[in-house]
Amino acid sequence: MATYQEIKHKYYIDHKEAHTFFEQLHSQTGGELLNDNKILKINNAIGKVQFHRFIHFDQIRLITQRCHLNETVSVEHIPSEIQKDYLFFVLHKSGTVHHLFKNDETISVYGKDSQQGVVITNFMSSLINIGEEGLPSEWATMVVKKSFIIDLLEDVPEGFVDFILSDKHWLLFEPVNFAISQSLNEIFSNEDDFAFNNFKIYGRAIDLVGELLKHMSNRNFEDISNLTPQDAKRMFEVKDYICRDLSITPSLEEICKEFGLSRSKLIRDFKTEFGVPVYKFFNKMRMQLARELLVEKQYSVTEVSQHLGFKGLSKFSDAFKKFYNISPKSMIEQHKIK
Repeated sequence: MATYQEIKHKYYIDHKEAHTFFEQLHSQTGGELLNDNKILKINNAIGKVQFHRFIHFDQIRLITQRCHLNETVSVEHIPSEIQKDYLFFVLHKSGTVHHLFKNDETISVYGKDSQQGVVITNFMSSLINIGEEGLPSEWATMVVKKSFIIDLLEDVPEGFVDFILSDKHWLLFEPVNFAISQSLNEIFSNEDDFAFNNFKIYGRAIDLVGELLKHMSNRNFEDISNLTPQDAKRMFEVKDYICRDLSITPSLEEICKEFGLSRSKLIRDFKTEFGVPVYKFFNKMRMQLARELLVEKQYSVTEVSQHLGFKGLSKFSDAFKKFYNISPKSMIEQHKIK
């Protein structure tokens, strides 16, 4: 990927301005604003892009984004004071989108050949979305009012409210499980059905918020608040390191050596940032990729087992069933029926 300095096409969206995101981007890139400014389509020499926003409710808003670029492009979002009232969920579905979260440290998330995942943040500093040339990309952004979340939570985890209301920038990552993937796929498959799509899409969006908050609640919020930007950046680098080849089980000793960490600091900081220990996180990402290969890319069970480095088909099938409570073959059959 080109470095940020090498990118020729850079656009800036200042959310303190009176003009909307779509209006600002339209003025910089051209294209068409459609459906009462809810859809922005751009088709020029740089590539094809479509943004679709659902803003009927102030409590929860959604933007779906699709792009197929001929050149690398960046769009920087500069937050406003109003956005402090919201949480942001960035859901990466597919492709080569790269997200840079700028704070005291710049944390890089996703990028080329990355797996699906979700970033949850309070968006207290700038976010740069970089679309790389080549493969088509799809992602969605949900903007949810903090008071809406707090009102709906009946049993609030200890420290949760103070954490999401704090002014300190934070950034969390969640792998995509089966429920999240299904809701995300339904949002993208229904967004162009204008008759009743809003009911379906808002329903799926609320499902996603609940599912993501459930996983987010596994963390110790006091520990997250004490994690420095440098430590958070390093843990995201560790995440990329262990996910670069999901056929190889990571070694804590190798990770410690690679990043100059003590074993205790690695274990503590990784669980603080991602909510689960290193090996459990690795297994989540491995099983997520297994499901994606089976269901979406139509690999055979044997091919997935070999691709992910399992020592035998039965080992893979047992691990898959333990994680999903369903065998690989049964999941394939269920998907065919749907």
